Amino acid sequence: MFMINRYAHHECHSYLLTLCFYLLGCSVGIVGCNDLSAFSKDGGEVVPHQQGSCPKERDLLGLPQGTDELHHDLDYWIDHWASQFDLEEVLLSPVEIQAHNQALREGQSHVADREVRAQIELKKPIDPEELSTKIKARLDYLTDLMIRQKYVKWEGEPFTTEELTSFKGEQLLTPSELRVAINEIQILCGPYAGQIKKTDGDSTIDRNSCTRIKPQSPLQLLGPSRDGLRLVRTRLAIGWIREDQAQLSPPLNAHQLRDYLGNSFYYQSPERSDLAKATAKDDQRGVSLSTSPLGGTRVPHVTSIDGLDQASLTEENDRGSESTSRVWVAYQDRIEAVPLSELGWDEVTSTDQTPLTRRAVLEVIFSHLNQPYGLGGGGGGVDCSRLVVNTLERFGFEAPRYSGHQANMGTFSIDLSERPSLRERLNLLNASLERGIVLLYLPGHI
Repeated sequence: MFMINRYAHHECHSYLLTLCFYLLGCSVGIVGCNDLSAFSKDGGEVVPHQQGSCPKERDLLGLPQGTDELHHDLDYWIDHWASQFDLEEVLLSPVEIQAHNQALREGQSHVADREVRAQIELKKPIDPEELSTKIKARLDYLTDLMIRQKYVKWEGEPFTTEELTSFKGEQLLTPSELRVAINEIQILCGPYAGQIKKTDGDSTIDRNSCTRIKPQSPLQLLGPSRDGLRLVRTRLAIGWIREDQAQLSPPLNAHQLRDYLGNSFYYQSPERSDLAKATAKDDQRGVSLSTSPLGGTRVPHVTSIDGLDQASLTEENDRGSESTSRVWVAYQDRIEAVPLSELGWDEVTSTDQTPLTRRAVLEVIFSHLNQPYGLGGGGGGVDCSRLVVNTLERFGFEAPRYSGHQANMGTFSIDLSERPSLRERLNLLNASLERGIVLLYLPGHI
């Protein structure tokens, strides 16, 4: 039922957005077309563009063609789709979603199939040679752009020979224990603590931003400290973090590791994840927990714990009420199993209890409306592919970070560039909607 429809036809973005509003009523961050003769970075991955006729950049003036303010209203889309579909129909059960995730992981494990379809499995042993090759390819690409002064420092100055050395040097991989991010942390694409901009592109975009780690998310340290930077990997990306900006928990024990890398989570809804509100409540409830204003904070369901009778915990989990369910909460000096009710969250959802329905998808998407845009999490924002991750993970889907990889995580795809007729394209999209949720993709954007 869950599908990706490829949209590989390189026309202007106004047409893409018209279709996207028509299909999903989604809030979309607008990015001008990049230089199609070069490469694009999306979520930390470097991929070649396909050739096409898009301009290098294009400003969006006003609302996209064929849309108006009404399309920013969730109730409008609920009414619109209710006349055509059963909005409460469960498209995939939690068991089927987990089976889909497993199929994606198995599908990318074959030697002949190098397409990434799933998130990084942090519990899977690292292949040092494969990881080193991947990191070297990225650093070689960045170094080449810096040498040719296509990429420069934020102030406009070229990189010095000494600064380029850190990109050329061998990256020492020493995988260690998994820890938990206490605050929101920016992952950098290269071993450079500053911002990078492109000389012949949008100078407001930080090209050194790969993605952001949300509070209470696990990460693995991959190497020793080097000039105040640490190489890390998360379920979404591999890159560097600044140690002076990262607050981390102690290492996870066996019980915590199983739950943080599991698939049962509770979420604080994005519209409730306001740092000021969370700070104001800390004194009242006694549980201090930093939250993410972008995409909602999630904490793992406790399935086992030292010092607590396993039968009693199982009985609590079966009852599933907020007064009895426990979640892991990480601090810099400890990780605790805390009753969910003590977090004081106004609105809580669970991957176990959030059915994948058309209504639920619309509600989750619209909860992200008006969040700031930021390529790779730059400036604390969200880009198109992270919006997809944040939306689908609420239902238990483990979507990869890069939009091109997301285009390969569906049941099947349709290449609309082979259908020149607009009417035929719309008919295909409408027929696909009958089967499930549709994502619209073109190289570099989703």
